[in-house]
Amino acid sequence: MLQAREISRFSHLIKRFAHNEAVFQGAKHGSFYQQSVPVTNPFDKDPFMQRYVKVAFGNKPAELAAIQLDLSRLGNRIATDVHELALDCERQPPTLEQFDCWGRRIDRIHTSHAWKSMKTFSAEEGFIALAYPSPSNGGGVVSNGRLHQMLKNLLYAPSSGLYGCPLAMTDGAAKTLRLLDERGGSGQTGCLSEAYDRLTTRDPKRFWTSGQWMTERGGGSDVGDGTETVAVPQDDGTYRLYGFKWFSSATDSDMTLALARVVPNGSGGAPTPGSRGLSLFFIRVRSPDNPDQLNGIQVVRLKNKLGTRQLPTAELLLDGCRARLIGEPGRGVAEISTMLQLTRLHNAVHAAGALRRFSQLCRDHARQRTAFGNRISEYPLHVRGLSDLEVHSRAACLFAMNYAAALGRTESRLLPRGDGADAAAGEDDQQLVRLLSPLLKLFTAKQAVRQAQEAMEMFGGVGYVEESGIPGMLRDANVLPIWEGTTNVLSLDLLRALHKSRGAALPALQRSLESACSVAGSAPSVLGLSAPVDRLRASYRRVLTAAAAVPADRLTHAAREFAYSLSRLHCGAQLLQFAAATGHSADAAAARRWCLASDFDQFVRVVGGHQHGAAAEDLLCAEEERRVVFEDESA
Repeated sequence: MLQAREISRFSHLIKRFAHNEAVFQGAKHGSFYQQSVPVTNPFDKDPFMQRYVKVAFGNKPAELAAIQLDLSRLGNRIATDVHELALDCERQPPTLEQFDCWGRRIDRIHTSHAWKSMKTFSAEEGFIALAYPSPSNGGGVVSNGRLHQMLKNLLYAPSSGLYGCPLAMTDGAAKTLRLLDERGGSGQTGCLSEAYDRLTTRDPKRFWTSGQWMTERGGGSDVGDGTETVAVPQDDGTYRLYGFKWFSSATDSDMTLALARVVPNGSGGAPTPGSRGLSLFFIRVRSPDNPDQLNGIQVVRLKNKLGTRQLPTAELLLDGCRARLIGEPGRGVAEISTMLQLTRLHNAVHAAGALRRFSQLCRDHARQRTAFGNRISEYPLHVRGLSDLEVHSRAACLFAMNYAAALGRTESRLLPRGDGADAAAGEDDQQLVRLLSPLLKLFTAKQAVRQAQEAMEMFGGVGYVEESGIPGMLRDANVLPIWEGTTNVLSLDLLRALHKSRGAALPALQRSLESACSVAGSAPSVLGLSAPVDRLRASYRRVLTAAAAVPADRLTHAAREFAYSLSRLHCGAQLLQFAAATGHSADAAAARRWCLASDFDQFVRVVGGHQHGAAAEDLLCAEEERRVVFEDESA
């Protein structure tokens, strides 16, 4: 028996068959088409994000009203013309013209009108300027400009056509120049002062973007041993750079920061090896006198990448590129770490924005797609998948935005430096900003890749078709775990952060987790947060106890599991605290699902969980792992 809905759907076909009409005859394609799923205003149509903004700025009514208006207006632009620009960026990737018709080398990278329009749009919206308020760029509308900036970037990222990549490096370069100037270590001349002003302006005609040239053929994340580029001093105080930068994204940027080894006493000396020999340099990509001429740079080729095809990424030969030394000689890696902190945050914001977009598209598709007689939003199994996607997207957003808020507090010194609770909270912010940076990037990046594949599957066959936009989003998501450090590199960076904190970082994290548990534990019982709080509290105590007891070599061996466990615990705490703040049933449900279903104890099991209250075996055995992988070497 056909259900009433099926009878209604096929009634017109039955009538046409009765009149001997062939529905698919000739050029007729039939009468059923799936409905497309439009991109909607990512703020106005997202109650979760609206509640977050109210919680973050609710104690400042004037700021709340201003930011709500700003985000709503931005969301409207994204849902209309900006998203179309993003699609054009995908359709018209950059191309390289190396020679003119007379045989002269010109190395001209051609980008689409849409890509150039994204630069104008980014300046107008203050995607960089908001974090660096000043009279010259119009100032900020809220006290925590960093949070305002990242909220806007979160909405923009999935419709940016990958323009978020040059924005990330531009943000990092701006902060690096500002901090060097504050410490008196930039050797600031009019040129560098102009660069900072241009990086942080809202005037599209003056706005610059920056690159970040670190990776070389032998390097990757190991810039200390992999950097071969040398800098030869010149009589006028500048340097000439010679080397090969193997993976240089946003190659159409106006300037860049790059690492190189100073050759002492001209070309006669030998540069210092390792990280201690690296210094940081400022480069104008094009000649100031002739914008069509590159500054001692040859574009060898554009990269043929899996994704991020909208973004010009090139291999560059530096052949006498004129540059300025900034910062202290030999401290290039330390100086550029400021840039890495921000580019990792942007990476996470891009991941969180993609997750919100996946959730919106899949939810709207489920409401209108019919299969087996019902809308797929009525099938519990499908809704369970949607719920998993939504919970992970919320966790990623809270992780990224709350990190941005803490970073903003440390940057603008909103918290007093005196004695008492305020000073302690400020110190905890400093510790958590350093400790959570690698966790934020690695965890959100992994989730974006996994959920991108789930989103494609939720759309079925149409999600596998290029025109749906899902394949491009899946390809682009795959760069997130690679750019600015792979999961292994960031897991080891977590251990370095712990070591450098001299025992201060983990107690700061524990206070943060316990504070969230206390807040959620005192929430109204109707929210049902008691059991999730108990499980999170017990789990974080097991994880931190195990970390304190395990030998250093075993902690290194289990660094990935340690990073994942801390990330899940932190996200759980953020979800609980947010649910207690809003009192909304959906937020409480998200916190319960995360805290009751997450594998908090992964690290504890791997390092020998039976010693810390978890029934499991010791799974760390390097010899056995090598035997599995390299069996011919272990006979």
